[in-house]
Order: sequence, then C-alpha cells, then structure tokens
Amino acid sequence: MQSSRFKTRTTFGIAALGGALSLLGCGDDDGATEVDASAPIDAWTAPVDAPSDAPMADAGGETCAPFPGDYTPRVDMSSTDEWPPCVSDVGTYARIEPTISTIARVEAYDTIFAPGGLLVGEPSATAFTDARTVYETSEGLGSRVIRRTDEHVTAPDPNDCRMGSVIEAAPEYCVGPTQLAPIVREGFAAGMTGGAGEPLRVHAARIDAALTWFLYISPYKESLTCTSTARDCDSAWAYYTGGVEARSGGLGMARLVRELDVETHDRIWDALLAVRCWRDLDPEPVSSERLDLRDRARTQLDRAMDRGMALLIADRLRRMEASSGDEQLAHFAWGRVILGSIAQRTIPSPDPGGSDIVVPARESLADRMLRARSTELADLVASEIDGASAPADVDVDAIVELLESAFPCA
Repeated sequence: MQSSRFKTRTTFGIAALGGALSLLGCGDDDGATEVDASAPIDAWTAPVDAPSDAPMADAGGETCAPFPGDYTPRVDMSSTDEWPPCVSDVGTYARIEPTISTIARVEAYDTIFAPGGLLVGEPSATAFTDARTVYETSEGLGSRVIRRTDEHVTAPDPNDCRMGSVIEAAPEYCVGPTQLAPIVREGFAAGMTGGAGEPLRVHAARIDAALTWFLYISPYKESLTCTSTARDCDSAWAYYTGGVEARSGGLGMARLVRELDVETHDRIWDALLAVRCWRDLDPEPVSSERLDLRDRARTQLDRAMDRGMALLIADRLRRMEASSGDEQLAHFAWGRVILGSIAQRTIPSPDPGGSDIVVPARESLADRMLRARSTELADLVASEIDGASAPADVDVDAIVELLESAFPCA
C-alpha cells in the first residue's frame, strides 16, 4: 500500500526544519573477513499466496503495508508473520557484542552535521579544520569511508578496496576510495583555505552529502559481512541508529529520517531487527544454513533504506526550492553530489609506489537506486540535475512526484 504522505512530509520538513557468491569483505571492526554466500543476495521472493501482516499505522494515521515475508516485530511481537520466534521479537536490538566501535563513527558525523554541529549554518575555516580532525580520528569515520564498498554492485574477486588493483578494476564497487573520500577530502581542503571562490557552506554541503551516502550504503554492506563476522550485524544496526537503543531516538541517518517520517524510520528498524533475527536463528558464521532468511532480511532492509534516502533527497530539493542565497546554493550542491553525474577523476593509488588511478565518469551515486524503481525517474533526475546551472532550473515538483510514486512506504 502506498502512503500518500511522502510529499506532505517532505514539505513540512522544510518548516520544521550472486548465484553463489564468494566474497573477501572488510568488516567494520576488523580486517578481511571471508563471506561464503550459498544463495544469491536478494533472491528471496514471497509465495504468491503468502499472507501479509496487517498494515501498521503511525502517529499520523498513514499506513505502510509490509511485503509478504517481511519480519514485523511491531505486529503482535512477530507472531503473525512467517518468521520463527527469535531474539528480536521483543522489538529491541540484542547486541552481539557489548562494545560497537561503529557508534563513534556515527557520533562523529553528528558532531559535524547535527544541529549546532561544526559545519552547520555559516561555518568558518577553523570549523573545517576542527571537523577534519573529528573525521580523521584513528579508526574513526574517515577510516571506513576510504574503504567502503557498495554491495549493490557485483563484487570483484578479490574485493578488498584497500588494494589499487581492485579499485581500478571495480571503481563503482569501491565507491569509498573512488568517490566519497575524494569529495570529503576536497571539501575539507577548500573549506580550510577560505572556500576557493565558493561559499563555505557549499563545501560543507558536499561533505555532508558524501557522508550521508556512506551512512545509507553501510547497513546493507554490514548485513552481508555479518554472514561470517557476526558482530557486523551490530555495525549494520549502529550505522543507522548511532547505537541509540530506543526507536524514538537515533543519531545520523536515523535522526534525519525520523524527523521526516516516523513510519519509514520504524520500517528501517524492523528490517534491522530482521537481520538480527536471522543471525539469532542461524548463529554459526560461515556455515550459515538459513541464508534464505538473511536474504529476506537484507531485501527488507534495502527497500526501507531506499525509502529513507528518497525522503532525504526530496526534503533537500524542497528546502532548496524554499530558500535563497548561499543556503539555496548549499542545498543545490548537496543534491548534485548525490543526483548529478560524476566526472572522470584521478586518485592516488593506496599501494606503496603505485601509479595514480583514473576513475572513469559514471552515472550519479543515486542512479542505481532510482533506476531500479523507475527508469522515468532516473532519466528525469539525470536531465534536470545535469542540465541545471542554477537551483531555479530544477523542476522540483516533477522529481518529488516521481520519488513519491517510486518509493512508497512499504
């Protein structure tokens, strides 16, 4: 069932403010981890006659209808869905390990970009220096951005994006070193030296957009490497929530999404609990036997995170439309990082003595997500964003309308 509240919530936000895979992945809290997936990712489909749970209403009365086969802990503690009883049924996340280092990375994002953060509003050059220090803390946020993979893209073998040969062979998979880290690095460099002819808040917005995309793709990545490294399930949960135990709170992306739509936030929570439920029902890493449940949970998570990202995109476009001056340019810059096509760039090789790597031009970061739902939407976004020389050139109404229909609350 499609929620009609997508557009109205994004408007209010302005005012309120394969086959079998064999992967060598980098877990969030350690080095390389071996993932042996004996079923294709996202391969699960519900039987045609599978019953669906009752729609779940949020505080505003709108409903999101779960897909058949989804895990629904908010409906009678999962007693009406198809999942066996598990540790997630009580509706809270059961940590696998007491300490989750991922939490500090999301806290770092909020130190920089939460209300009152270092690069919020009209930042100074000094604020950029301070923010870079937070970002580059040892084993902190920057250490994971530089190696982040996008598991929506077919993984190479090997798939360690700390290797120059892997980056060169699979630049879209190695999105961290090829796209996100350079954007962040360039934004800090420009901000610390006075803006290079652009408002400082524009550079802050570009950094924010790259890190928001990092937060968006990280739970999906960690839910895969959790197959062999169980604590990565904790990282998947923490990358969205920032480690906040209560659904009513959250840091990072949870804060951003919940501000726009509580039910979408809750659906992401449900999906993260599904990932934990699978790991509880299938507790042996590497020799996992219930990969059908893993793939079901990851499909539910991907769908919910896509909806959350679509909300953030629509909200930014609406705020761009409603603002002026440097603020409008900042929102425009944020949108172009995520929605604009990416030009060829050259990056240094991480290999000692290695030659620079030429990263080819590609479609936008969001093109894969948009095109999977609607070719019309993806083509419109590409045309509007790439063809715009100023914020006023973008047909915000047309984009948001298609976002609404392509990413319903489900």
